[in-house]
Amino acid sequence: MILRLANAKDKKKIKEIYNEAFPAVEKKPFFLFRRKHVKLYALIDDEVCVGLFIAVEHKDMVFIDYFAIDKNCRGKGYGSTALTLLKNKYEGKRIFLEIEDTMECLKEHKELREKRKQFYMTNGFLRSHLRVNAFTQDFEIMYYSSDISFDEYTQTFKNGYGSIVSYMMHPKKL
Repeated sequence: MILRLANAKDKKKIKEIYNEAFPAVEKKPFFLFRRKHVKLYALIDDEVCVGLFIAVEHKDMVFIDYFAIDKNCRGKGYGSTALTLLKNKYEGKRIFLEIEDTMECLKEHKELREKRKQFYMTNGFLRSHLRVNAFTQDFEIMYYSSDISFDEYTQTFKNGYGSIVSYMMHPKKL
């Protein structure tokens, strides 16, 4: 499997995976992923797009805004392999991501969210001290290599998507 910047051929499949994998309330308009510091990556296996990463770069930090594997390819090791490729690509950078809050959620969502958290922990990510409310959704922040502050989190968003989005983010107490 390889990780590459998405080309025109990849984008149709990436949009399909993106639309299937994320709830409407968590999706950003796709045009935002064309901004300078936002990188749209395709995960390619045998010339087929099997997943995506959308990364926001800022200084020594990389925010994984979206990561998904095609629903037909899940449970086959693609996710762990993809994270290894991403960690190698951004070696020496502080990598962080959001997962839906596992503390304050409905019981029917808790099991899937805990499973997702465990997946990231198995792949070397750690729970940070941050929880945030972004765009009306509560998230826990996880990191690889080194933790970040709330200010660094919002600065990374500003760098990727512009100043307006940072007004929609608020820290939450653990």
